[in-house]
Amino acid sequence: MKKFVQLMCILSAMFVLNGCFWDSEDEVASFDVSEDSGNLVINNYSDHALALYHNGRMIKKIPNSATDFIVWLPNDNDMTFDLQMYRYDDVAQDNFPDNPDLSQVFKRWSINLSNSTEVEKRVTWHITNNPSEINSGNLKFSYVGGTDYQVDVFLNSKNGAKIMTMKPGDQYEKLVGVDYGAYTLHFRYWISDPNTPDGMEITGWLEKEVVAGTEVDIWAVINANRPEMHMFIPHYDQINAVPDKRGTIKIINQYPEPIVIRANGKDIEELMYLDGDAQAASILSYGDAIDFILNENIYTLEASTLNGSGTLANVTIDLSVGENAEWLIKVVDGKVVSEVKDEEPVTEEAQ
Repeated sequence: MKKFVQLMCILSAMFVLNGCFWDSEDEVASFDVSEDSGNLVINNYSDHALALYHNGRMIKKIPNSATDFIVWLPNDNDMTFDLQMYRYDDVAQDNFPDNPDLSQVFKRWSINLSNSTEVEKRVTWHITNNPSEINSGNLKFSYVGGTDYQVDVFLNSKNGAKIMTMKPGDQYEKLVGVDYGAYTLHFRYWISDPNTPDGMEITGWLEKEVVAGTEVDIWAVINANRPEMHMFIPHYDQINAVPDKRGTIKIINQYPEPIVIRANGKDIEELMYLDGDAQAASILSYGDAIDFILNENIYTLEASTLNGSGTLANVTIDLSVGENAEWLIKVVDGKVVSEVKDEEPVTEEAQ
């Protein structure tokens, strides 16, 4: 009897002690389910369950899984979202409070989400287990048409995380949020083949590029000074030919009428890369913001009215490989103003 009483005391003590501690995420968590459609895909490689917050409110409880987790966040007002990711256990103990302590933020990403559930307009947030990097930047990919091969994009090795699959003609919209840092990119080319176990036949890999005459890894560097990088993926049959030498100029028209853009004396549509018909791409309506992919070069750009009354503004941009420049034409106090954002030196004049 004495031994029985002692055993009961021990069991009672264990029960009381267990009740005093927080159960881990694996024991009691009830996670949300990925939605059928949305504008954000989360790939969780953190080895933790997570909680997604926006505007101080918990939006989704995300399981510890790298499987695509789809989220729908309506964006009727074309907002930039300040998305914050917390470790599940850090906020679950307080029953997922509003406005949790920002010092506990695990990952953070500022991103303008599409107000569409189209698959082509989804963005992907790649969450790593690196606790030293909180902020995320943007890797943007373009893969022009004219080939049959699709491309998978991997980080840091052939066996690293797959962050994107591109089909020919995917341009402008393919964007992945990644931690600030330096990454090597590895491109796997393939075609569909229903007779193989994976439904694909691998054609080959691209893991090197030629820079200043030297073959090196394909690097992507994202940091506070360069929070976005635009990568142009070459066709497989061009891998050993000429390395990609393109950059992007985004032209924004806030002049109240349509304008025509010319580059080095030609309509810019004659020089740009575009999968499909580029006819009339040189004409921008009020409010248009168009990315023009161009070869590395020095460009003298001119904006003029459709009625041919004269040049509204002009600018010279020295465009380098992978660069993202921006040219804004607007009216301030009745005068046309030309503004340029560019990492390279520019000269500009407004008339």
